[in-house]
Amino acid sequence: MLISPSGRALVGYGLVSTCARAVPLIALMGASFLIPAAEFGALAGVVAAVTLCIGIAEGGLDSSASLLVGSGRPAPATLSSLLTLRLMVAALLAVAVLPPLLLPLALPATATVLSLAAVAVVLSSIAATCRLRLRLESPAREMRVLAADRCVSAVPFLAGLVAGAELEALILLFLAGQALGCLLTILVIRPPRAGRSLARELITHALPFVASTVAANVTWRVGVIALGMKGAVEQAGYLATAIYPVQALVLVSAGSAPLILIGGRQGLSQLVPRRRAVGLLVAATALAATATAAIGPLVAPGDAVWTLTVLLCVLPMALANPLVGAGIRVHGHAGLVAGAAAAGATVAVLVSLTAELAAINALGIVIAETVVLTVMLVLSARHGSLRPVGAAS
Repeated sequence: MLISPSGRALVGYGLVSTCARAVPLIALMGASFLIPAAEFGALAGVVAAVTLCIGIAEGGLDSSASLLVGSGRPAPATLSSLLTLRLMVAALLAVAVLPPLLLPLALPATATVLSLAAVAVVLSSIAATCRLRLRLESPAREMRVLAADRCVSAVPFLAGLVAGAELEALILLFLAGQALGCLLTILVIRPPRAGRSLARELITHALPFVASTVAANVTWRVGVIALGMKGAVEQAGYLATAIYPVQALVLVSAGSAPLILIGGRQGLSQLVPRRRAVGLLVAATALAATATAAIGPLVAPGDAVWTLTVLLCVLPMALANPLVGAGIRVHGHAGLVAGAAAAGATVAVLVSLTAELAAINALGIVIAETVVLTVMLVLSARHGSLRPVGAAS
């Protein structure tokens, strides 16, 4: 039975989703203080590569499936097609993308790291499909499963960190933890059978989602990956240390977007009060980030304050992006929205890559997020997705 999210459901779902998804980031932030900078940079490079593949495999297709089910397509057929497509994408990423990203890091036990990373990406795709299945039936239960998944995934890494494990062991424990968390989800929620009846429709609707998902994943991670591939592992670690808190905060608004997509216009009616809550969060975050910038020189090079300040500037845009994007897609206008969103995301990726590879990492992130959100805001103003449901369009 399709859910009808209330304001309380949206806030509760977003809060638990944020806390659960932030657990690995908090563990990594702790690691940045406890292990040498060069070792943390190598670890951050592995994490960025794996989470990039997981994010690309999950985000676009998951949003497309949520929108299809919310618009009345049968959930079983949608989930079956979703699992098939997601497994194909995950396998392709594991074979074609992971090796070029990880091999330049010259890691110990490279073959083992590659194998575990590939397993984590594939299992994550299956687990994400399972969670979507549960989200359609009981968001409250999905929140509990997600929280258990993330906590279990962090335990091996945290245990190794406390025990003072070597870099090789920490990397393997992180990847093993990701796989274990996904296995827990798969055991608790039976995966749907693979199918392809709605595969073409899923792909068609996924294009703008895939583009924006790639943009979001690349803008946050490409700087860390590029620095690691060039051998500047210490700088990669410092950049990751600055980015992790911002990534955790961005999850706050992203947490409720799936329910808006599934709930359709009824879910969208909660968007306006939700944005007010996000605005208050941004104000509180500004104070916290300013305090963080003050101690930045203790954990990063001399330009830490500049990096953290620029990242602070992107917070309002990054926090608003998921909710505005969900509102646009609920209102339809698929052709125009898909084309413009995909074009904006593509420009954002190109600008971000160019800026970050030119060693102005933080500026690249700000420019990319600005491009994406500007496109979103223009489209939402044009089609009324920022107005409460029932307003004239």
